[in-house]
This record gives sequence, C-alpha cells and structure tokens, in this order.
Amino acid sequence: LSIKNTVTYSGLSAVRPDPLLIYPNPNNSGIFNYRIDNAVLGKGATLEVIGNNGNIVFRQLPTENEGQINLSGIVSAGVYHIRISWDGTSFSKPVVVH
Repeated sequence: LSIKNTVTYSGLSAVRPDPLLIYPNPNNSGIFNYRIDNAVLGKGATLEVIGNNGNIVFRQLPTENEGQINLSGIVSAGVYHIRISWDGTSFSKPVVVH
C-alpha cells in the first residue's frame, strides 16, 4: 500500500511517497495503524494528534516504522490531525473518528 503526493515546481513534477501513512481512515474504533518512512524515523520523529482546538491530545515517539495510535477513550467523534515532526520538518494528515 503506497500513497503518493505530486509536487510541481516551475513546471517540473516529482512524485514522492508520503512520510506517514494512516489507516483505516475514517475509523470507528479510534485505533489507527501507521507506517512511517524509514528516512523520517531515523531523524527522531514525533507523532502527535491535534484536536480542532489546536490542543495536542496524544503524543508518541515511535521507535519502529509501523505501529498503532490508540485514541479510544481519549477523543470523541470528530476530525483530528495526525502530525509527524522530524529534523525541523512536519507533515500532517486529517483523520476522522466516528
């Protein structure tokens, strides 16, 4: 399973893999699986879940490139953003909890 972004600069196009894959999304259980790009993991990555109010509701320092984020009992139904930060860079994805 691979998700790709297309980035265009001055007419040039490049396809690069997302540094973070989250599934299943949307989700009824509040338990999300993740896969982090190996290059990102080696740079001291931090995973955070951010609510619509901007508060961090969950934080994890992943040690492996695949794992789970368990939000059951922590969050109510709604849209959240899972952000991965590493080496001065960050990337986020919206997730939906039903």
